[in-house]
Amino acid sequence: MHEYEFERGNDVHTRICDRLKKSEDLTERSLGKRLEKLRQLRNLADYDWNKKDNDFFCRNLDYIKAESQKGMEQLEALKSSPPYGL
Repeated sequence: MHEYEFERGNDVHTRICDRLKKSEDLTERSLGKRLEKLRQLRNLADYDWNKKDNDFFCRNLDYIKAESQKGMEQLEALKSSPPYGL
């Protein structure tokens, strides 16, 4: 993900997720899907919290923690063994 197109600009999070989801590398694809789902939940919490009740967020907390941990593990794996030469 060293491409210059991801350094700044509008919708950078969406562009990164889209790039990862289109990768030939299974880990990158999985990470892109995971990040997209976590971002959707974060956006709900930040901007659309009134569309869900507090129980919704409490029920999803363990899921969010587990998915975040898996995502961090995937990032570490990609850092230590990138699928493409840098």
